[in-house]
Amino acid sequence: MGWRGLFLGANDVLKELDFLNITFVLLVIFLCCTFAFRSPVAGALFIVSCVMANFGAFVYMNARNIGLTIDTIPVISLGIGLGVDYGIYTVARIRDEVALGASVEDGITTALRTTGAAVFSTFAVMVGGILPWAFSPLLFHNEMSVLLIFLMGTNMIAGVMILPAYIAWRQPRFITRYRPSVMAQTVAAD
Repeated sequence: MGWRGLFLGANDVLKELDFLNITFVLLVIFLCCTFAFRSPVAGALFIVSCVMANFGAFVYMNARNIGLTIDTIPVISLGIGLGVDYGIYTVARIRDEVALGASVEDGITTALRTTGAAVFSTFAVMVGGILPWAFSPLLFHNEMSVLLIFLMGTNMIAGVMILPAYIAWRQPRFITRYRPSVMAQTVAAD
């Protein structure tokens, strides 16, 4: 029974702590994004993006009958951490373009043409390194590689489609406050 009992015991503890683990990962993302963009709205936006992307991953896991185990939770955490980068790159580029004087719509267009292309290239390279494992005869390698590819794919979609769409629609202050005209009005008021 030795190692199997230990593995089963670890899985039982993990089932109790999986929500806590994912909550901590999302909390770190929230804090880092809030600090980087100097806005809790930005932090919340990235959390919503991650939750949406990972909801799809949990649907996939349920469809494939993959449970949360001591083996799968690190893959999910890794997928969240790697995947949120796509949104950070895109949103940061939109903010930078707006700070240089572009409208929000033009900033989004430029960000998607430049950073969006780089994000897709990065995704393709990372998936290219993981894809051979999807054909592994070992079930664990197969399932975890497909799960990680799925997580990264849904996060990429969120980062280059959903986040820019939200920014175009709401034009949040953490993006628009860097407009040169807004900054000039702020300086003039001081």
